[in-house]
Amino acid sequence: MNDGTEQTARLFMSLTKSWRGVLDSRLAPLGMSEARWQVLLHLSRADHALSQIELADAMGITPPSLVKLLDRLEEDGWVLPGPTAA
Repeated sequence: MNDGTEQTARLFMSLTKSWRGVLDSRLAPLGMSEARWQVLLHLSRADHALSQIELADAMGITPPSLVKLLDRLEEDGWVLPGPTAA
């Protein structure tokens, strides 16, 4: 990677981190965070019921990370538990 590309990548990463901080501070009074909000956004935009694996893939996170987010969202009443496997 050349110096210009590295610098652009660093600036983009810094911007992304700053944006998440702004979102987290704005969403905090609602008991939300950028990560939790993304779960709800993906669920609301889906045209079919998503499996946890599909949702994790769409968000670019690991399934265990998604489970933690879903558990917290369920505890706070933002999502309902889905059907259990037979």
